[in-house]
Amino acid sequence: MKLAILPDLKTERSDVGQPLPAPLRVLPVAFLASILGVIGISAYSMLQIKVAQDAAKVAREAESAQQTEITRIAGESTAVQKEVDNANEVKDWVASTNQLQPMLTTITRAMTNENTISGLTLSRREDMSSQVQMALQINAAKGQQQVDQIRTALSGALGMRSFSENINIKGKNELSFDCTWIHTESSETKR
Repeated sequence: MKLAILPDLKTERSDVGQPLPAPLRVLPVAFLASILGVIGISAYSMLQIKVAQDAAKVAREAESAQQTEITRIAGESTAVQKEVDNANEVKDWVASTNQLQPMLTTITRAMTNENTISGLTLSRREDMSSQVQMALQINAAKGQQQVDQIRTALSGALGMRSFSENINIKGKNELSFDCTWIHTESSETKR
């Protein structure tokens, strides 16, 4: 029997057929190599699929962490914006009282010793911030003279004039004076 380097898959029986020619004896080796190659590529593909699944899991966890951080930052941003809005509201309120403070001082200084203020309301009109609505209740025997003194004081000191005046005398010693005050052109330019 002859020693073959590359064994043929066929048996050496003479009734079955001739063995493969020498150049075709590479085919069984190529077939075995291709099977081993497919097994190797399959194993490598399975490994890469596992690596990709792990990477996808890490990416999903990172995305979830980022979404949590975005939600937290949005909440903080909303809280900061709320504080800014509150601060702007306080700033606007303080700015709106700047016009009322000198009026209040002038009105209280114009009051005589015999008369007292029982109620005073000053409010800026929302549609026209240069106009101030006033409702004043005075306890005085000479209420009309006191109203004239207040009118003169506001006109002289702040350059304001009144319109839509309404004076109601309630009883002997009580007077109600409602009006709207506006700044005249000259007082606006002084400021």
